[in-house]
Amino acid sequence: MRSFVSVVLSFTLFASTSLAQSHKQNPPAGPDWVADFVAAQQDEPAIPTALYECDNHQCQDPGSGGAVWLFEGKQGQGAWLYPAVTKLTVVSFDGSTIRIHREDPVGTYSSQFAQAQGGAFTADYEGTITGNTIKGSVHWNGGKEADYWSATIVNRDFCTPQAGKCPLNPDQLSILGRRAAEAKMYASAFRCFELAAAKGDADGEGFLVTMMMNGWGEKLTPNQMMALLKDSAGHDSYAGEKGLAEAYGEGVIVPKDPKQAAYWNDRAGTWQARKQAQENAQWQGKVLGPWLIFSLLVAAAADDSAGQDSQDSVSRWEHTRAMGAAQRACNLSPSNCH
Repeated sequence: MRSFVSVVLSFTLFASTSLAQSHKQNPPAGPDWVADFVAAQQDEPAIPTALYECDNHQCQDPGSGGAVWLFEGKQGQGAWLYPAVTKLTVVSFDGSTIRIHREDPVGTYSSQFAQAQGGAFTADYEGTITGNTIKGSVHWNGGKEADYWSATIVNRDFCTPQAGKCPLNPDQLSILGRRAAEAKMYASAFRCFELAAAKGDADGEGFLVTMMMNGWGEKLTPNQMMALLKDSAGHDSYAGEKGLAEAYGEGVIVPKDPKQAAYWNDRAGTWQARKQAQENAQWQGKVLGPWLIFSLLVAAAADDSAGQDSQDSVSRWEHTRAMGAAQRACNLSPSNCH
């Protein structure tokens, strides 16, 4: 695993930013990740962390539905019930008004509506905030004619009963989580995988535990994590199969077992060979393949200090959780660093 991670780190995906350096934009996930993130930005108005968004009267159309937009600082990712995804940038925000630029990846659903053939579909949103509601105008592809949009600020409650019906299905939450991970929005990725896993999505289960094994989140026991990985792998998810390979290979939540690690690595390799062409065709331009997302999450969050051979598997997991909590406290207040 270590040699594999070192290869992954050579990719330009991680050439410029370390997890500690990027904390203000990408806070560690956990029960209070939104509160932590807001506290880290207390010198400026807190940009909403999640919106339920509607273009025109889209949310009244069962076939179109609405979107979930997630933000960490000024960068964001969004996905709709119909197969559109987007990268978002907060252009300005003062607590009462907000301006957002949208750019959907070339080769995805919205490309058919791009201004230039082969170009990206774009939109610019301006809105006024009243309570937890945003209403305003949107200009498509730089055009002068304005249309209508609205949103509800749901923040940490997105896709929970407190926020009402989630605009996305569990598998779409997994895709949104993968896009968030690709954008280094790890707190958002964790929450998407957590919500998808709670609904039984196999990829969500595998990616959620992958993040937990590498220091994210503090909710599940090793036995619960292994149950999720096995369920994920049993549903032919690469994330679950590769997660089991890591668990057995690194001895993170179970004792090391080289034979089991080799078995699950081989099975994951077989999955990649079978599914890569199919997924490339289905999601071209939409999201990185699960093998790259898995590698990215391991490389971003792995804690070498949690892999000491002198500790048993459960102690190592508890050590990783403690290290994650200490790092959060340090990042939020330098006086807590030792």
